[in-house]
Amino acid sequence: MAEPVIYRILADMKTAREGITIANGYNQDVQAVLLEADVPTERDSETFINFMEVNETYDSATIATRGLTFKTARIALGFYLPYTETDDAMKLHRFKADIEKCLRVDVTRGGLAHWTRVAESLTNPITDEDRTVDGWVVIDVQFDHAADDPSVSPRKGEL
Repeated sequence: MAEPVIYRILADMKTAREGITIANGYNQDVQAVLLEADVPTERDSETFINFMEVNETYDSATIATRGLTFKTARIALGFYLPYTETDDAMKLHRFKADIEKCLRVDVTRGGLAHWTRVAESLTNPITDEDRTVDGWVVIDVQFDHAADDPSVSPRKGEL
């Protein structure tokens, strides 16, 4: 059985973020990309990104003639860097820019989405007692699926 379209979109975003490496032209190497809200136990020694929250909203009523449901998913990504006391603010902003850049490489998420856009992003203040520095990037992705089956993508010719 096929996975729901939203799950395949999240998997595509995970793959895109796994490509954040210095060798690929980004500012740092990501050591872990998680497909869930779990936080690694060694949080203070890893650079990682995780999905914090996914909310889907219906954009319009199901189009009866085509049998489609249009949705926008708002996806919050958390990102974390080890605390090193030097240049952390700039590293955090570079990391945020790397995430935004990698998600803009394929805004159709492998042909599953109409578009992907960065809705907002923020970085949290750095304090000496933190073991990590972190922030959020919130992404909106518009997609559709068959009205009677959320795993069928018309954009991939599955209808």
